[in-house]
Amino acid sequence: MTDATIHEITGKYRSIKFDGKAVTITIVTGNWVSRSELVHRFRLRKIQAIDSKRPAKLDPTGMVTFRLAGEPPELPPLMPAMSSKAPANGFAFSKQILPDVDALVEAIEDALDDLD
Repeated sequence: MTDATIHEITGKYRSIKFDGKAVTITIVTGNWVSRSELVHRFRLRKIQAIDSKRPAKLDPTGMVTFRLAGEPPELPPLMPAMSSKAPANGFAFSKQILPDVDALVEAIEDALDDLD
Protein backbone atom coordinates (compact mmCIF):
# COMPACT_ATOMS: atom_id res chain seq x y z
CA MET A 1 0.00 0.00 0.00
CA THR A 2 1.55 3.25 -1.08
CA ASP A 3 -0.81 5.51 0.86
CA ALA A 4 0.44 5.66 4.46
CA THR A 5 -2.75 7.36 5.68
CA ILE A 6 -4.20 5.99 8.88
CA HIS A 7 -7.98 5.83 8.72
CA GLU A 8 -9.73 6.09 12.08
CA ILE A 9 -13.43 6.54 12.81
CA THR A 10 -14.95 6.89 16.26
CA GLY A 11 -18.58 6.07 16.97
CA LYS A 12 -20.53 6.16 20.21
CA TYR A 13 -19.50 2.72 21.52
CA ARG A 14 -17.02 1.59 18.85
CA SER A 15 -14.07 2.83 16.91
CA ILE A 16 -12.35 1.37 13.87
CA LYS A 17 -8.81 2.01 12.69
CA PHE A 18 -6.88 0.87 9.63
CA ASP A 19 -3.12 1.48 9.60
CA GLY A 20 -2.33 -0.14 6.25
CA LYS A 21 -1.49 -3.55 7.73
CA ALA A 22 -4.28 -4.37 10.17
CA VAL A 23 -7.79 -3.37 11.20
CA THR A 24 -8.50 -2.62 14.87
CA ILE A 25 -12.05 -2.45 16.23
CA THR A 26 -12.34 -1.15 19.80
CA ILE A 27 -15.64 -1.79 21.59
CA VAL A 28 -16.81 -0.22 24.86
CA THR A 29 -18.34 -2.94 27.01
CA GLY A 30 -19.89 -3.03 30.45
CA ASN A 31 -22.41 -0.62 31.91
CA TRP A 32 -22.46 2.94 33.25
CA VAL A 33 -20.77 1.81 36.49
CA SER A 34 -18.07 -0.42 35.09
CA ARG A 35 -16.80 0.19 31.56
CA SER A 36 -14.00 -1.55 29.77
CA GLU A 37 -12.75 -1.91 26.22
CA LEU A 38 -12.56 -4.99 24.03
CA VAL A 39 -9.93 -4.62 21.29
CA HIS A 40 -10.19 -6.85 18.22
CA ARG A 41 -7.23 -6.51 15.85
CA PHE A 42 -6.78 -8.58 12.70
CA ARG A 43 -4.29 -8.47 9.85
CA LEU A 44 -5.28 -8.02 6.23
CA ARG A 45 -4.46 -11.63 5.32
CA LYS A 46 -7.17 -12.83 7.70
CA ILE A 47 -9.95 -10.91 5.90
CA GLN A 48 -11.90 -13.18 3.52
CA ALA A 49 -14.61 -10.64 2.63
CA ILE A 50 -16.05 -7.27 3.63
CA ASP A 51 -19.84 -7.05 3.90
CA SER A 52 -21.31 -3.56 3.87
CA LYS A 53 -24.87 -2.39 4.54
CA ARG A 54 -25.54 1.28 3.92
CA PRO A 55 -27.86 3.36 6.14
CA ALA A 56 -31.40 3.73 4.77
CA LYS A 57 -34.48 5.75 5.70
CA LEU A 58 -36.21 2.92 7.53
CA ASP A 59 -32.98 1.51 8.97
CA PRO A 60 -30.61 4.43 9.69
CA THR A 61 -27.75 2.25 10.96
CA GLY A 62 -25.19 1.02 8.46
CA MET A 63 -22.82 -1.85 9.13
CA VAL A 64 -19.43 -2.97 7.89
CA THR A 65 -18.67 -6.58 8.80
CA PHE A 66 -15.41 -8.38 8.16
CA ARG A 67 -15.56 -12.11 7.45
CA LEU A 68 -12.38 -13.54 8.90
CA ALA A 69 -10.63 -16.83 8.24
CA GLY A 70 -11.17 -19.22 11.15
CA GLU A 71 -13.28 -16.85 13.28
CA PRO A 72 -17.06 -17.05 13.60
CA PRO A 73 -18.78 -13.72 14.30
CA GLU A 74 -19.62 -13.37 17.97
CA LEU A 75 -21.24 -10.72 20.11
CA PRO A 76 -19.05 -9.01 22.70
CA PRO A 77 -20.04 -9.74 26.31
CA LEU A 78 -22.09 -7.27 28.36
CA MET A 79 -22.80 -4.48 25.89
CA PRO A 80 -24.24 -1.12 27.04
CA ALA A 81 -28.04 -1.05 26.71
CA MET A 82 -28.26 1.52 23.90
CA SER A 83 -25.27 0.28 21.86
CA SER A 84 -25.50 -1.56 18.56
CA LYS A 85 -25.48 -5.30 18.96
CA ALA A 86 -22.95 -5.83 16.18
CA PRO A 87 -20.49 -8.72 16.18
CA ALA A 88 -16.95 -8.08 17.38
CA ASN A 89 -15.74 -7.98 13.77
CA GLY A 90 -18.30 -5.34 12.74
CA PHE A 91 -18.66 -1.57 12.88
CA ALA A 92 -22.09 0.10 12.99
CA PHE A 93 -22.37 3.67 11.71
CA SER A 94 -24.82 6.44 10.86
CA LYS A 95 -25.21 8.31 7.57
CA GLN A 96 -23.32 11.29 9.02
CA ILE A 97 -20.02 9.38 8.85
CA LEU A 98 -20.80 7.43 5.65
CA PRO A 99 -18.11 9.26 3.57
CA ASP A 100 -15.46 8.36 6.18
CA VAL A 101 -16.61 4.73 6.23
CA ASP A 102 -16.55 4.57 2.43
CA ALA A 103 -12.98 5.90 2.41
CA LEU A 104 -11.90 3.38 5.05
CA VAL A 105 -13.47 0.42 3.20
CA GLU A 106 -11.90 1.57 -0.07
CA ALA A 107 -8.47 1.81 1.58
CA ILE A 108 -8.82 -1.71 3.02
CA GLU A 109 -10.00 -3.13 -0.32
CA ASP A 110 -7.07 -1.44 -2.12
CA ALA A 111 -4.65 -2.93 0.40
CA LEU A 112 -6.24 -6.36 -0.05
CA ASP A 113 -5.83 -6.05 -3.83
CA ASP A 114 -2.14 -5.21 -3.32
CA LEU A 115 -1.68 -8.49 -1.37
CA ASP A 116 -2.53 -10.58 -4.44
